[in-house]
This record gives sequence, C-alpha cells and structure tokens, in this order.
Amino acid sequence: MGKEGSKRSARKAKSEEIAMLKELDAEAGDDATARAAAKLSAKPVIDNGATELFEKKLSKEEKKELAAKKKAEREARKAAAAGEAGSGDAEACAQAVPTTARAGKRAAETLADKVKREQALLDEELEAARIGAVRIRNAEGAFLGQLEAREFSMPNPGGGPDLLDKASYTLQRGGSYALVGRNGCGKSTLLKAMASRRVGAIHPAVTVHYVSQEVELTDRTLSMTPLDLVVHADLERRLLIEERDALIAAEAKGEPIDGERLQGPGGVLEQLQLLDAETAHTRADQLLANLGFSDELRQRPLSALSGGWRVRTMLAAALFGKPDMLLLDEPT
Repeated sequence: MGKEGSKRSARKAKSEEIAMLKELDAEAGDDATARAAAKLSAKPVIDNGATELFEKKLSKEEKKELAAKKKAEREARKAAAAGEAGSGDAEACAQAVPTTARAGKRAAETLADKVKREQALLDEELEAARIGAVRIRNAEGAFLGQLEAREFSMPNPGGGPDLLDKASYTLQRGGSYALVGRNGCGKSTLLKAMASRRVGAIHPAVTVHYVSQEVELTDRTLSMTPLDLVVHADLERRLLIEERDALIAAEAKGEPIDGERLQGPGGVLEQLQLLDAETAHTRADQLLANLGFSDELRQRPLSALSGGWRVRTMLAAALFGKPDMLLLDEPT
C-alpha cells in the first residue's frame, strides 16, 4: 500500500510538471505571435524596401494621369487657400478683360489707320512727282541720259538699322533690271522710295510709274471701269486737256489768255495732236483686250473685279502711260 501510494504521487507530480511545461510553451507561443504581429504592424524599413522594390511600374499614360491629378490637387489647395481674396481678384480680372480687348482693338485700328495714311501720303508724293516730271519735260524736253545714284541710305520704316547704307546704282535707258532678295529685306520699300523720289537721285524730268503688288484703290478709283482707269493713267494727256479746257473757259469769259500757249507752235493743241489724244479710248480698249479682258469685264467697275483683274488693270494703266521708268513690284 505504501509503495502504490508513492507511485501515484510520483505520477501525479509528473503530470503536473508536464501540464506546467505545456502551459509555459503556450504562453511563449502567444508572446512570439504577438511580437511578430507588432513587427508587421510597425512596417520596418526592410519591409518597406521590399514593397517599393516589387511595386508595380506605371505606364507613361498612368504617370501623366497621376501627375495631372496631383497638379489639380495642388491648384485646388491654392484656390481654397486664396478664399475670398481670390474671388475678388478673379472678378477684377473679368472686368479687366473687356477693357484690354477694347484697348487692343483700338491699337489695331490705329495701326490700320497709320498704314492707310502712309499709303495715301505715298500716293500723293508719286502723283506730285509725276506731274512735276511731265511739266518739266514739256518745258525743257525729255531727259535722255542714264540714271546714276551714288551712296544713298534708306531708313527702315519699322525702326532699327537702315535697310540700305551707302548704296548706289546706275540704270541705262532701255534696260531691264531685276531686284532680287529675301522676303522682308526692303525690295518693295526701295521701289516705293525710288518712285516718290525719296532716294536714288532720279532726274526730275523722268516720269515714273509704280505698280504695287497689293493694289490699293480709293473710293473714286473703285467706281471707275478698267477702261476709264487706263485712259486716266496717261498723265501728260490729262494735264494738257485740263490746261486746254481752262484756257478755253477763260477765253469764253472774256479773260485775257496766252493764245500762243493754246494754239501756237508747241502749244497745248499741238501737243495733244502729237499724243494722238483723240484715239486714247480706242487704244486703251485694245490694250485691255490684249490682256484678256472681255467686253463685259471692261465695263465693270473695279469694285466688282477680283484682285487678279485689278492687278492687270494697273499693269495696263502703267503700260498705257508710257513712263520713262516702270517699277513693277512682284510683277508675276
């Protein structure tokens, strides 16, 4: 009995020891699991590195989308931070826009007016130079020498350095010359300046006719037919007719006139006869027909003609006027 009791006590003690060891092992396992969970929740650096290393790469479109999203978020934050001040600025800008537009429109209109005014001034200078040349030629005879210009300069209409500096040229009567250069280098400006005698030392008795690449017509010329405009281009005939009519009108009023100037040798009537003034309309009509004008086109006002036909009309006028020097800007 004594031995059996001691064995049971030993087995019981052993069982209790085993149970205690199992309990200790369970607690240790729970602690390890808790520690592992804490490590995972803390996201150590090495885990972050692994995540970044194996992160999915974005395509170009996705990167652009992401960048646009971030930019929109930044702008939204800025707009929110601006608050009412931003709203006030926006309202001020909205009020300023119409004012700026109106100012720009006024500036554009002013520039257009400036160009129109300069063109009108040039036309006046061209007409005055042609009239002066015709009168000098009638009084002194035609100039038959060569045209020689030595060392002249030409300013840039838009400002900046001169377009030409110490330029010169020599033109022989009967010669044809081409002016070649890149766009914007001043070819048209030079031709206009020569035609108006601003540069080039052109003899005052030389008649010059300039045909622009961009035909600018006045209200008066727009109402004229091609035939009327071509006949009108014969400046010498026109001036002689005006002088003849003025002398005849003065004589009819009983005013004293220079009879020799009207009917004498080399007078107005004789010069008109030499110019074949009475056939001017017939000759002008034939010239227009040779340039491709139909009967119907010759009777239209220039306002009803296209740009191409207007240029042909101006070319016909230049040829009909028989100038000493014909300047063609972009003749093709």
